[in-house]
Amino acid sequence: MKTYAIKSLLLAVAVLIITNLTPAFYNLGSTPLWVGVVAFYSLLNILFGIWLKKAQNSSPLGFSVMVNGMTASKMFITLGIITVYLVTGMPEKTKFALGVFAVFVCNSALFVLGTNKIIRKG
Repeated sequence: MKTYAIKSLLLAVAVLIITNLTPAFYNLGSTPLWVGVVAFYSLLNILFGIWLKKAQNSSPLGFSVMVNGMTASKMFITLGIITVYLVTGMPEKTKFALGVFAVFVCNSALFVLGTNKIIRKG
């Protein structure tokens, strides 16, 4: 679990570095809101990883329900973050929406890889 948390934090750092080095996302990458969103997804990934580790010993159906619930909740959280940003009239709406979606995809890929490792060990 410790390595999963480290990977999640490293992913967050990589996303922040990439957004600050990419000219198109430079203005967005340096805002506290963006840093907060990236950190939130990293912490959410770590929390879901902990819950997933606890669900490892449950029934296969319970494990599947847990994974599907985590994925669905992350999707709805992403939708909520983007919607609130768009409705409040913040600047760089398109870049923010695409950036949040990219962070969601990266964290979901890490979550899937972590889930596969748990399934193979279990």
